[in-house]
Formats: sequence, structure tokens, C-alpha cells
Amino acid sequence: MTRLLPAIGIFRFVMTHLLLVAVIGFVFGHAAPSRSDTAALPEVIVLVLSGVGPFDQVAVNYDTVVSQRQTEEDIREIKRISGWPVRNLEIVTHKDSTPGSKPVTSSRFEVPPIANKAEGTLPLEPFISALRRFRSIQVIYLIPGEFNFHGLKDFENDYVKIKLRQREGAYTYQVQVKNPEFDNLNLPLKEERSAEMQKTNISVAARLMIVLMVAVVGGVLVYLIASRFSRSSTNR
Repeated sequence: MTRLLPAIGIFRFVMTHLLLVAVIGFVFGHAAPSRSDTAALPEVIVLVLSGVGPFDQVAVNYDTVVSQRQTEEDIREIKRISGWPVRNLEIVTHKDSTPGSKPVTSSRFEVPPIANKAEGTLPLEPFISALRRFRSIQVIYLIPGEFNFHGLKDFENDYVKIKLRQREGAYTYQVQVKNPEFDNLNLPLKEERSAEMQKTNISVAARLMIVLMVAVVGGVLVYLIASRFSRSSTNR
């Protein structure tokens, strides 16, 4: 047990600094956003550090002050939807030393591994559903080491629009909540082939089968006609 304490301390140290990076990103983003990014500024960032130790480290970073009661309710909702046991919850409100910055609230906690390395999938729905009062949500998975990703990429329905930015070891989902009035999103864990693409593939296969059948029937007819003319010529 004594040997585990330094490792746990390292995980929390790493998570604290990741939170600091996220907060700095909020500050600079709000201070001078580009015109192309203004509409997509996240109101809340969920940061997941996975695959480093027995527990995944999760941080929920708001771009403003959120009461402890509301923050705890958000975590309870994540836990209810996901079924993940949550441990070592910490909630802090702090102000960066950068001039013009404003206080922000962050929560940090640990859950069992949620990035499924066997399937290559990353859960999104618990975070999106629990935080759907925010119009813009960012979910970032940081996964050091090998991870063969097969998860959801881009997705859109009447309630949310999801875009993935992916690079080695980092998977950033930009989520736009179009309508928060939903009970369950039922988001697929893996990228689904669209019905239109499936229909197109079926149509191509059907056309190919028709062409093959016509070719076979045509070949048989040509053979029968040729045989008949051959017999007629022989009889004469």
C-alpha cells in the first residue's frame, strides 16, 4: 500500500497540470477567439486520462463558476447514466493569475478504465447527457500507448452534432447540443454505416446480380439458337 501512494500522487499531479492547461485554454480562448472558432467555444471540457494506472482520471472543467451542489449533481448524473463507480472526487474553484481571467470551477475524480482498448471505443453519452444544459461540450480522451481506435467519429441527429478531431494519443470530440430535450441519445460506440451507404451498396450488388443473370440467360439463348441453326444446316 505504501508503494502505491507515490504512484497515486503522480497521477493526481499529472491531472492537476492537465487541468491547468485546460483552464489556460479557456482564458486565451475567451480573451481573443478567432472568428472561425467563436461559435464553437466549449462551455465545459471533459478531460479523460486513460491507460495510466488502474483507474482512469477524469476532470470536468467549466468555463465559469459552478456551485458545489450543481457540480456534485453533474457527477451523480454521470455515475447514474454510466454505472461507473466514482472515487476520490475533488471540486475546486480557482482564478488564474493571467490579467483579465475569471474564476472557473473544476471537478476531478477516478473511475475504472472506460476507454475500451479491446474494442477501440470511447464512451461519450454519459458526459453529454449529464451536461446537456451546455450548448457546447468538448470531450477529450488522452490515451498514451497503443490504442486501435474503432469508435464513433462524426454523428448528428435532432439533438446533437458531434465532430471528432483525432491525432496520436488524443481524441477530441466537439459536441454541439442542438436540443437538450432528450432522455436517451443511444449513441453508438462504433462508427455506423449510414442507411444511405448501405442502400447504395445493396443497389450496386443488386445491379451486379441482374447483369450476371442477364449474361447467363443471354449465353444460354445464344447457345440454343446456335445449336438449332447447326442442326437445321445438317438436316439440309
